[in-house]
Amino acid sequence: MTIKALETGKSVFVEKPLAMNEAELQEVIAAKAKSDQSVMVGFNRRFAPVSQEIKEVFRNASEPLVVNIRVNAGLIRKSTGYSRKRSAADASSERSVTSLT
Repeated sequence: MTIKALETGKSVFVEKPLAMNEAELQEVIAAKAKSDQSVMVGFNRRFAPVSQEIKEVFRNASEPLVVNIRVNAGLIRKSTGYSRKRSAADASSERSVTSLT
């Protein structure tokens, strides 16, 4: 969709990820190079309350921190290569953080 929009002379605002693999990214880069339009990638979670809270934790830290954050952003197509089956080890090692304070 990003490439088609660029080809029709439209600027594009796209939510991340811009591409699901290197080949798709190269196609977007090529389309952008042929166009005089803008491509902007949205970072819609940057100002979410949890993101701001994490930023404050790091800002106020007086010693090194180890942080593990898992985000479920929805279904990922199997064709992207990012999808994998969860093992029992995955399930037993996951921790859910509901609050950082």
